[in-house]
Amino acid sequence: METTSAYGSNQEQKTNAKTISLLDKIKDIQLVMEGFSIFQGNKSNRKKTISIEFNVNPSGINKIIKDMGNRPIGQPPKSIDLNQLVVKVRQLVGTRKPDFSLLEIRCFPYILNQFYNNRKCFDFMINQLDLTRTSFFRRCVNTYMLNYESGNPESYGQDKLRSVLLKALQANRFLLNSIGFLALHPHLLEKDGHKFLGKDLADGIKDVMDKKYDLPLNIQDSSFGIEAICYFFNSGSNSSEILSERFNEVYFNYPDLIGRIAESVILSADKENNEEFKSDLMLKLDRKLNDPRNPANANKWSNVSDEAIATYISWRNRNDLDFFFKLVDASTDLNSNSHRMWKYRKAFWQCYVDHMTMTKILLGEEAERIAKQIEGNQTINYSTLTSYDPTQSIFMFRIENLVFIDVSHNGSLRIYHKGTEPIPFFEKYTWRANYNYSRNIVAKSLFCIATIPHSGSENYKWQEKVANKIWEECKIFTKASDWRP
Repeated sequence: METTSAYGSNQEQKTNAKTISLLDKIKDIQLVMEGFSIFQGNKSNRKKTISIEFNVNPSGINKIIKDMGNRPIGQPPKSIDLNQLVVKVRQLVGTRKPDFSLLEIRCFPYILNQFYNNRKCFDFMINQLDLTRTSFFRRCVNTYMLNYESGNPESYGQDKLRSVLLKALQANRFLLNSIGFLALHPHLLEKDGHKFLGKDLADGIKDVMDKKYDLPLNIQDSSFGIEAICYFFNSGSNSSEILSERFNEVYFNYPDLIGRIAESVILSADKENNEEFKSDLMLKLDRKLNDPRNPANANKWSNVSDEAIATYISWRNRNDLDFFFKLVDASTDLNSNSHRMWKYRKAFWQCYVDHMTMTKILLGEEAERIAKQIEGNQTINYSTLTSYDPTQSIFMFRIENLVFIDVSHNGSLRIYHKGTEPIPFFEKYTWRANYNYSRNIVAKSLFCIATIPHSGSENYKWQEKVANKIWEECKIFTKASDWRP
């Protein structure tokens, strides 16, 4: 049984949708010029009649038709100041005889979005427009797409505009053919039309928008296109592997969207334990949104839930700890006491990594060079360290109200109350700060609540002291059996 929608019957929709691509089925266009006469020699010669055939490739004609449908909407006349027109509408609508010229009325579509929440003005303007006319229809569709908002129940104008556009299509279904991408995808004008586009983006954002939907660039970059991209990421219907591929597209082509999709990609990568995607996210989210542990970056993470932020921070803390262990392995002699001690330290701190809320790494000159060999340019959130031993590095972290500074070798563990640590976790300025081990740490040991040498690792002597201190201050308990490497 044939069904009917706002665009007519299914058969009529198919007919309209095929109008623009009809010439694709034409193999040759032959233009026969018959009766074309030429003269040879003198007047006594008879004229000859010949036929000339031209084979015309229809692809060029088809491209012209497609470009006509997708061409950007024209700019308003230079003689009309849109800002002044907005003021005039606000002043005159509601008076007895609001007087607007035909040229001003032609510009109403360009300012409709300014009155989405002003029913009186919006209704007045929309009633002046004959949307069955192609020019008005195209301009209003452009305004609808460029200023599209999803899930905004207070946007009276957007819903009303969509409604009158659909009614115009009922009155004149051939309006679809005036906008190329609507000819094949009229459902984009339906309620939540961005979801139809968003569901198809798994095959590539640009590819789908360009090739499948034939969207002009201004529509791809419009609020409608942006909402479609966000829906794709936030719908929860795609695997982390697919999200990873599309995230790279957004990272390079739509960097302003990173904050709006960060939550979905973080939770997806964590749920599926996609380690490669996690590593990529840690690096790229740090570059675009910076570190959420720094209060100065709170606004950049305002669209991300507390759950997703906590998940991301746990990745960062564990990554810093793992990286520090890699650095120790690479910068200490395999036969040295400090190297042997670190397998015990690693096992111990891994018992507490989920309780860490802040981490930071400081690298000596040689340690920084080694770090770049290990991680390339992907090391994040570290400061540099000046020390008598250039291979020395420091792992600094916070658990509840305690701050710990642990040295890679030749140094005791120092514990501080939060707020008294000698080195800040984050710098006030953008450049990387340098700290002096003797001046900034050793000389300020007076502020420590405990200084514990790493002696007796094999007998778990220092581990027991630290665990007792953490329990005393933070009420966090770990089993001694879990400390074993």
